[in-house]
Amino acid sequence: MGMQNEKRVLTTLVLALAVVVLGAFFVSGYLLDYFAGPGSSSSIEADDLEHLQVSVAAVQAELSRLSKLSEELLERQAELLSLTSSLAQKEPQAPEEQVEQLGQVEQAAEAAPRTIELRMMRGDTIWAFLHRLGMQPDAQLVENVLRLNGFSDARRIPAGTYIRIPLQDTTSSREETN
Repeated sequence: MGMQNEKRVLTTLVLALAVVVLGAFFVSGYLLDYFAGPGSSSSIEADDLEHLQVSVAAVQAELSRLSKLSEELLERQAELLSLTSSLAQKEPQAPEEQVEQLGQVEQAAEAAPRTIELRMMRGDTIWAFLHRLGMQPDAQLVENVLRLNGFSDARRIPAGTYIRIPLQDTTSSREETN
């Protein structure tokens, strides 16, 4: 219903502009006849005529612009109607399918290694990060963290780099300390 109202408003505006253009033509014709008519003592000046022609040209340009906008609006309305009808024809998923997909997502999330990201600052070391997390770092754990982050040498990690530390190792190390 909203599209029909917009179409009516746009059509009304275009018609009103057309009436204004026609009125401008009649007025300019009347003025030309009045000033240049027989028995008239005054004549129209060239500047006045140019001004009228410029005004008429501006009105014509505006009418052309509104006409193009009207066509564009009609095209967009047709597009919207097409999209709306295609959405209405789509079959909704059965709740069982949605539950199954949710289960698959949960399984994938559980299988993914859980990590925490910490930002390396100047002077930080992976060993110190692991220790702050309550872990008992060893060479193997540091090597795992380096491999996870794509580094081969802990001394070559630039300041400001975010380092991922696996949480599985964190929990197992915490359990060992308790």
